[in-house]
Amino acid sequence: MTALAISNDEAAAPASDVVVRADGLVRRYGAGTTSVEALSGVSIDVESARMTAIMGPSGSGKSTLMHLLAGLDTPTEGSIVLDGAEITDAVDRHVQEIVEKPSISRPCNGITALEPRNASTSELRSRGTVARR
Repeated sequence: MTALAISNDEAAAPASDVVVRADGLVRRYGAGTTSVEALSGVSIDVESARMTAIMGPSGSGKSTLMHLLAGLDTPTEGSIVLDGAEITDAVDRHVQEIVEKPSISRPCNGITALEPRNASTSELRSRGTVARR
């Protein structure tokens, strides 16, 4: 997996412009001999005013890294700082808040949308959120 940062100016951004910092991220699923390590010691700084691309082959951990950086999953090891605030240990609280809010659904076109849990299938179909069979 590779991270590439691109900016309009050629000067490097000062360390104070780092908006997301991940250090030594490890994400392990399962335990024992059947465990799978999706990330192993990944560190990245995402700077303000730079476009950052995370690239790699299928199965290299891109989605896992993005889920961790967004606070949707908890790393097995390592730390994540978002805009100066440590979020590594706060993820479990946020996941509980997300569960209590509207659910996240994935429409047939692949764009993630928020929909109320009590919306009927016909309402969702009329909005184009659920594919017709």
